[in-house]
Amino acid sequence: MDQMAQAPKPASTSQGYGKKIFTPKNIIVYLVIAALAYGAIYYFFFAKKDGGYGKSKDESGYQTNGEGSGADSGNQPIVVTLSSQNNSGQDAVALLVEENGKVKVALSVGNPSVGVSQPIHIHKGKCPDVGDVTFPLANVVDGQSETTIETTLSKLTENPMAINVHKSTDEVKTYVSCGDIQ
Repeated sequence: MDQMAQAPKPASTSQGYGKKIFTPKNIIVYLVIAALAYGAIYYFFFAKKDGGYGKSKDESGYQTNGEGSGADSGNQPIVVTLSSQNNSGQDAVALLVEENGKVKVALSVGNPSVGVSQPIHIHKGKCPDVGDVTFPLANVVDGQSETTIETTLSKLTENPMAINVHKSTDEVKTYVSCGDIQ
């Protein structure tokens, strides 16, 4: 009779019940999923707004690429693609945005020289043979630079200009990337 009074025991508790869901491995997986979701949301709702990077719509609704003349196109953000030079492998992208009559230049370098301060300037002329420095910018550190300069986008596009990144403060004559402002 004692045998019938006992409730049957479950065969195993390893069928998903009672497992830890916050193991270090699972936390990494959750973080990767969250990062991918955040990136997708940013890409589809913010980065591609008005047609994508470097493109915007004019008053008529047609897409433009930041090039053009006149006051209307002078306030459109400009995206500058910098190509690597001297086998540096350091391609870069700069975003130039006019705010309150000044231009904010934000630059991101791929394959950055970590811990190295790299001078960056806006030069007269076009890549690869740039001329004199027109605007010194904050040095690139760990692949990033951001500077606000006293000019407008329309003035930057009046004459040929280029953004140039140098290898280091010790090797200023070695260029690692360059891109024309258009």
